[in-house]
Amino acid sequence: MSMIIPGPKMPGNSIDVYLQPLVAELKQLWTGVDAYDSSNSEMFMMRASLFCTISDFPGLDNLSGWNTHTLFACPTCKFETESKRLKHGKKNCFMGHRRYLPLDHTYRPRDEGTSEDGPLQWKKKSIFWDLPYWQHNHIRHCLDMMHIEKNVCDNVLFTVLDDKKRTKDNLNARRDLYKLGIREKLHPYPNSNKFPQACFKMKNTEKDIFLQILKNVVFPDSYASNISRCVDIKKRKVSGLKSHDSHILMEHLLPIAFRKSLPKEVASVLIELCNYFRELSCKVLDVKVIEKLQQRISLTLCHMEMIFPPSFFTIMVHLVIHLGEEAMLAGPVHYRWMYPVERSFGHLKSYVRNKAAPEGCIAEGYIVEECLTFCSRYLEDGDIETRFNRPRRNDDDNGVSSSSESTIFLKLFPTLGKPIGATKIVSLPNLEMIQAHRYVLANCELVDPFREMFKTEVTRMYRGKRNSTRVVEEYVHQHFHEWFKEYVARKDDSMDFTSEIEWLARGPNNIARRFHGYNIHGFKFRTEKKEQGLKTQNSGVV
Repeated sequence: MSMIIPGPKMPGNSIDVYLQPLVAELKQLWTGVDAYDSSNSEMFMMRASLFCTISDFPGLDNLSGWNTHTLFACPTCKFETESKRLKHGKKNCFMGHRRYLPLDHTYRPRDEGTSEDGPLQWKKKSIFWDLPYWQHNHIRHCLDMMHIEKNVCDNVLFTVLDDKKRTKDNLNARRDLYKLGIREKLHPYPNSNKFPQACFKMKNTEKDIFLQILKNVVFPDSYASNISRCVDIKKRKVSGLKSHDSHILMEHLLPIAFRKSLPKEVASVLIELCNYFRELSCKVLDVKVIEKLQQRISLTLCHMEMIFPPSFFTIMVHLVIHLGEEAMLAGPVHYRWMYPVERSFGHLKSYVRNKAAPEGCIAEGYIVEECLTFCSRYLEDGDIETRFNRPRRNDDDNGVSSSSESTIFLKLFPTLGKPIGATKIVSLPNLEMIQAHRYVLANCELVDPFREMFKTEVTRMYRGKRNSTRVVEEYVHQHFHEWFKEYVARKDDSMDFTSEIEWLARGPNNIARRFHGYNIHGFKFRTEKKEQGLKTQNSGVV
């Protein structure tokens, strides 16, 4: 438990002591252990290996032994890291992304003539090197995209909004520009604490437009938190953003909001950065697409170096350049980022009642939960509600019972989902009835043979005419429901239609039930009228 509790007594670089039992079990799994296959009712030899470690960036320092607090903080570049110590800002900046561009690119200098040999960076030999296969792993310690995206979003957001406490563009940053002798237009005024306005900073009117977009945005239920609560339009500030809020902002909202609130040359670069994160977050990755993204992000970071001050480029901004390379080797980020780990940590923290003894609280709470889980499995099929049989958040179990007549109807149209609210009986207009009938017939396989019969008859009528194919399709769409109803109604002894076909030909009832909401497949849908005043949008289809 002490490994997950930060503070002055956390293990830090001595975490290997606590990892010794884990490494011993990993060695045993590598050689193989006997396991039981319940599907085939037989024993088999199970082997497993550790693919990589998942942690935040400070945790990577402790697990790998690579010092991430120096000028060579990047665990991928190592001693080839391009970094500088800012005299006035008293921070390390990581720039020089031109070296990732193609050799013939116009931005790349012919010869930089720099070579740096830093101090010994390794603080220890990680205990994972005791594993026989560890040296062959291409990726040993994953970069956490969740925290990288969060930090990059904070840098961008608070810098363009000119947040006095969290901006990366302040007086010390301008003094560093003067010290480095670059961007004379942004140098501070002589004998003054003031400095010129930069192109990447929003004016008050632009801030109002930007923040109003964030304030008015609504998302579907369970898609994102209420981001509008973090926006203060009067003070022109954004505060209290969580990691997932930054994820939603970076990949969905900022590209839209920046178009109307920043100059084109700044907005286009930041939109490219946002699109890079969005592509990497896809569930399915294409290696060719990632290769193009990797080439493009080098140019994007170079453009950012031309716009933002050196203090903007922290180690987390530099790590963006390596996310594409890691994705090509390790696959989608959903299996490697910290979101599920942070959720499990939050669950463990909820056990703590006595902050003087958090380890004991977590241990006792975990044991109690295991006992309750064990007992709940015996009550899963009973009348007592447990965590395994309780309704979902958006309960869609309608509990429909079948009758003799409704059985035919349920075969054609299985009742899925559960309506919300009181029932309102309405009479459908004739147009809506026709539209509903057309839609059902167009999506029912039982009717396909009859549709082909009608289409053959119509094709004979329009044979040889101009645009006959398009005309036939339109005619079939508009008149098939009428023909089908008449065809089934005039059946004789030679025709034997099933009851399903007769139901389909009859058409819908003009009396319908209307609800203001509906739960289906774990999602909630509401009418626009019901959503007025709410912070979520569940009407319409995306």
